[in-house]
Amino acid sequence: MTGTERAAHCRRIGALGGRRTLELYGTSYLSAIGKTGFRVALELGYGEVLSHKLAGSYQAKFGREIRLSPQSKEAARIRAEARKRAAAGPCVRCGAGKTEVHHRRGISDPDANHPNNLVRLCSVCHRAEHRRRRAAHRQRGRQLVGAG
Repeated sequence: MTGTERAAHCRRIGALGGRRTLELYGTSYLSAIGKTGFRVALELGYGEVLSHKLAGSYQAKFGREIRLSPQSKEAARIRAEARKRAAAGPCVRCGAGKTEVHHRRGISDPDANHPNNLVRLCSVCHRAEHRRRRAAHRQRGRQLVGAG
């Protein structure tokens, strides 16, 4: 399966899941989880990114520009500083010079940008770490299904 075919397949599967969720819980549930997700993204400091990506549709829907709170702007600044500090240095796995920041417990953790939660990985090691975590997550799911 090519990358394009896989992407199309994943979109089809995702749409089916979304339709089923809509059938089970209705539009008010989808609206609530969307609003909650947006609020959490703003709290985590993704306001600048979201405001750029969503500016056109937000303007069309509400007739005004997105206004970010001072807290959201401050969270974005803190996040950027933490990522910059964490990315300085070689990959902790292979020693490659160009690194990215990996959040050990994920970005939704309250202490996501705490130095103990950030690790420097090159892009190859970073992708390998995410593959390893996805495989472990799938394995836990199989164990839960088998135990039931």
